[in-house]
Amino acid sequence: MNFHNKIFSIKLNRKLLLKITGYFNNNEVYEIELRKAESAAFSLKKKSDKLPPVILIVARYYYQEISRSYPLGNKSEVRKLIKLEFEGQRVVSKIIKSDKGKTSVNIWIINAEVPQALVLIPESYLYSTLINSDVILQINSSPKQFITIQNGALHSQIANGLISNTANFTTSIGAPNTLKIVDIENTGVAGLFINAFNKVSLNSLLSFFVAPKIEVNKILLSKAILPAFCLGMFYVLASSVFVYGKKAYLADDIRTQRSEVNKVLSVNDSVDLKLAEYKAITQFLASKINIERLWFVMPDVFDNAIIKRLEFNQGRFVLYGEAERATTLLSTLNANQYVNDAQFDNPVRTNRGKEIFIASFTLNVPQLMTSDKDPI
Repeated sequence: MNFHNKIFSIKLNRKLLLKITGYFNNNEVYEIELRKAESAAFSLKKKSDKLPPVILIVARYYYQEISRSYPLGNKSEVRKLIKLEFEGQRVVSKIIKSDKGKTSVNIWIINAEVPQALVLIPESYLYSTLINSDVILQINSSPKQFITIQNGALHSQIANGLISNTANFTTSIGAPNTLKIVDIENTGVAGLFINAFNKVSLNSLLSFFVAPKIEVNKILLSKAILPAFCLGMFYVLASSVFVYGKKAYLADDIRTQRSEVNKVLSVNDSVDLKLAEYKAITQFLASKINIERLWFVMPDVFDNAIIKRLEFNQGRFVLYGEAERATTLLSTLNANQYVNDAQFDNPVRTNRGKEIFIASFTLNVPQLMTSDKDPI
């Protein structure tokens, strides 16, 4: 691995990349520049103009990173499901692998304060392109960042009270503690971005494309208000005359057929009542969690640990227990086809030769799908 700053061999590529790329951190947009005094080094400086960058690298503090597996083999369907699940949020995703009817995905939820750009790239993804699965990359920023790749999936974390070093980080994601640690100073990240772009393919960059929002031209809108208002008033008057005549005709017809109309209204009321009951039952069933597959998971748990308590909290099953090796239990859970996102919620402790742990996971059970359309 080579983490030294390098200049692109093709000068055109380097100049174009520097002009269209920005880095968002500390609520500021920075641009990458080539330091003239050191021809082989890059640095970050605050963007001098107000033009938005085409490509914006987002600092780790400004997004939430999720590693998730879906029981679908069709990548297009997985993308639709992600869009539906995170509707209303600014989300970019990267499919890791799709095999045997199961698709693994890295998902990044971008914070609202991040400026608009055509391509939003999480910085942890760029860092991950520079390392192999036997490495933990430690960025010595404030606070520190930890990045690694395990089973093809990207895992990153900002240092905090519980995860303050690489040992706690590997334990929290169930990775072996034999990974090689590579330290990078925060002043060298600009060079890392350049090296990463040199490795990432065009297709990978396009997977982070975010469709721009269309803004209304206020001047054109104001010029269109008066004609639209006049046209609308004419339509309302014409409609009112038509509705009045139609109402008089229908009132006369209803008087002659009141008995039949009453029967139709009675049937309509009955249908509305049944439809309301159907929607209530559908919503009730959709809110329930099917835990029958939990019993396909617990034998693996009992084979590897002694469970003191099992809880269900905020959509996750939480295990409190002890084991000879807690990481073995976590690896077993992650290998179970009925388990999603197994992880340690707290660092593992050792007591009298046993490892005390708190682990949690979700069940890989398809959710009941409901439709906005009424059944016919």
